[in-house]
Amino acid sequence: MKVSRLSPVKLERDPCQIFEGVKTPVALRVRMDHMGEHGCAFTAEKLAGQILVRQKPDHSWGTVSETVCALFDLQLLNPGGNLITRSGVSWLLEEHLPAMECVSTDGSPYHNLFFKVERYQSKKLNDIAGTPFSKGCSGFIKTGAALYLASANKMHANERVAAALESLDKVIKVRKGRWCSPSCSNNILQGYAMHPEAKDGPAMRAAVAALGRLQKPSGVWTGAPFYPTLYALSNCESKPAAKQVRLALAKCARTQKKDGSWGGKNKLHDTYMVLEAMRRSGEVLSL
Repeated sequence: MKVSRLSPVKLERDPCQIFEGVKTPVALRVRMDHMGEHGCAFTAEKLAGQILVRQKPDHSWGTVSETVCALFDLQLLNPGGNLITRSGVSWLLEEHLPAMECVSTDGSPYHNLFFKVERYQSKKLNDIAGTPFSKGCSGFIKTGAALYLASANKMHANERVAAALESLDKVIKVRKGRWCSPSCSNNILQGYAMHPEAKDGPAMRAAVAALGRLQKPSGVWTGAPFYPTLYALSNCESKPAAKQVRLALAKCARTQKKDGSWGGKNKLHDTYMVLEAMRRSGEVLSL
């Protein structure tokens, strides 16, 4: 783990030990990026192939939740994607459907967002494990995931992405720094944080300021999911975002478990998000 001269905190335990020998997508990513086990690349390629063969003729993996999870796992296994994974992202961007035209009850423009979700899928979308997306409106979960995965797969210049961001820029103005509730807004935050231009734009600056007002001295954000918020903000380069990340990482140093991990039932993924925040920011000292 890289040592930072700027770090105010120090970890007491090795956070990578829980990934040793584990062959899930997130574990393989950590083993390659944080543990130097480049020999895992063959296993990652094999696992990616097993996911790809499940893709349906319409380029989805059957449902919105299954498609989001499959594409996120593929991004862990093969950063940058390929033509097959990008076809799945195009499905999430609803390129096979007419562009959405809708205005919410408070006047927020929902034009060009990605709200096509079967009603029975709403609950499943609110329980997506192993991703940075959290509970909220099913349309915003799908929209945030689509934007995130589009940028992760080098599709940030896609016309549907640009049109969606234009509407979301207006939504956050109407709602004064949030797109929805803090938990639901996290999903859109992920999409902005991954986009190379939007992550430093006016809408993201407004979102970061709003999160700053929600962050407590302990490092947590009232109402917002801790690890996904840390993960998103660590991808921004602004000083206000960096200040919040530093405070959150100090909390991580205080609350690390005996096995070096963080989080609950999804501790592998929660720990991955902390490790990525550490890597991006360089704020935490090595053991």
